[in-house]
Amino acid sequence: MKKTYKILFFSMLFILMLTGCAMDRTEEKSSKPVDEEQQARSLVKGENPVKINLISGSTVIEAELDNSETSKQFVSTLPITLSMKRSDDREYYARIPKLSENGNAIPDYENGDVTYYTKGPSFAVFFAKAGKSSQGNLIRMGKVTSDLSLFEQLGNEATITIELKK
Repeated sequence: MKKTYKILFFSMLFILMLTGCAMDRTEEKSSKPVDEEQQARSLVKGENPVKINLISGSTVIEAELDNSETSKQFVSTLPITLSMKRSDDREYYARIPKLSENGNAIPDYENGDVTYYTKGPSFAVFFAKAGKSSQGNLIRMGKVTSDLSLFEQLGNEATITIELKK
């Protein structure tokens, strides 16, 4: 059974690399603990949401991602460290490689949304001021499950590591 999962995992990784949608992180994938591999397999199968942590210094913000193609491609890049900028006291964002747009397209954000901004392309997390904008071109990948006030601990720029929750 374990061998079957390994074959499935590496087959999916190989397919993503062939389509040019994944960064070359083969070495990092093979060194991940079993828990993280199981979470990634769950996402690929469309089972449970994948739990991630956004870590900046001692601040840990938890979130869950759905199982859309957009989220699957994003998960294939984890762990990733981004230099994120605060914008309008409502979001943190950073440019990332282009992802699939086959996900939950939304006309505007809600507080706590974890998104892919297609025009960036950017990864963005919204924590305040929902309903006071008209931010389009977003694909909702998931939701922050931690208290959104944790974002107040971060400065105008923050180095944030995003990884699968252990």
